[in-house]
Parts: sequence; C-alpha cells; structure tokens
Amino acid sequence: MKEICPDILILGGGVAGMSAALALKHQNLGIHLVEKEKDLGGHAASWACLATQTCQNCGACLASEMAAQIKTTPNITLHLNTALVAVNQKKRKTTATLSNGTTLTPVKTLIATGFSPFDPDRISSFHTQTQKNVVTTARLNTLIREEKITTLLGKSPKIAFLQCVGSRNKQENRDYCSQVCCKIWFIRLMRTFYCEGPKVST
Repeated sequence: MKEICPDILILGGGVAGMSAALALKHQNLGIHLVEKEKDLGGHAASWACLATQTCQNCGACLASEMAAQIKTTPNITLHLNTALVAVNQKKRKTTATLSNGTTLTPVKTLIATGFSPFDPDRISSFHTQTQKNVVTTARLNTLIREEKITTLLGKSPKIAFLQCVGSRNKQENRDYCSQVCCKIWFIRLMRTFYCEGPKVST
C-alpha cells in the first residue's frame, strides 16, 4: 500500500474547506479537516434550496453531498467540534495544536473559515429588534427550510426586499458590494413566492 505523505491542515468545514479537501484527496496526502461546529457544511448546510423548477446551483444540496464524500474518503481525517488553539513554528517546521488534543505538523495550512452574516440590529432604522416580520435573508432561509414561512407572513403577504443591508455603507466600514445579494434576492423571490403570487415591492 502506498504510504501517505505529508499532512495538510484545512481550517473550516464549509463548502470551501470541503472543496479543498476533495480536490486534494488523490494527492497522496494526509488531510486534516477541522470544523468548530458539530457538522460539516457551514452556512450552506442550513440554506434552503433556491430552486423553483430547475436547479440554481445554490449550494444547499452541494453541502450535504460533499459532506457525505468527505466522510467516506480514507485519507481525510475529520475533526468536528474542534478549533485550532496554538501554532508554533521552529526551523521551518510548523506544529498545530487542536482543541481535541491532536498535534499536527502540516506542510501546508489552508484557511477556509467562511463568513459571518451582517447583524442588521446595528442599524436601528431597519427595526429588526422591534418588528417581528422584518427578517434577514438568513432568517428567511430558516423559515423556508422549516416550512414556517406562512406562520410569520401569513398566506397572502405583501413583501418588500431591502437591498445592500450591510453593504455600501461607509459608516459600517463596508462601502463595497457583497456580490451575492442581488442574485440571492431574485432567486429567493422566485423560490419563496412562486406559487402564492403575493404583491412584492423592492
């Protein structure tokens, strides 16, 4: 049997981290995939499917499919509920200590730690703290995934989508475009209200 060579440390078990692990699985490497949560997939794993009649390649299915592949790949070692707690470098040798007690000496480390959704509570004019029917895209996804959207909005709601929340805002040091909002808004609109046909404004 061919001996497994150097260790590769990948921090983050979301779609990016899993993609990196799967891309390297045939390279005769010992791959260590570290994820702080109890499951793989990151934000994409909790994302509701964006498809209406055809697949939109949104990643909702991709996350679970990739996680299944990861778990059956012999040279990928999973470290769930685990974080990187220390890194030491001496004479060009890196030692990484994980919170589960594992010590590794990776030749390369890939950082794929994902993102954090913007907290709209920081901008009071959106009234996210006082109005229960003002929700973020992330919250909307959860409601759709759990089939609770009508509980919040009713069966024939009037919907308004606010764009660029947390983007293009110099006061929040985010005077740039997220590059995902517009696509998500359009596909989410089609997916959420395809059958009901509510009145929507933007």
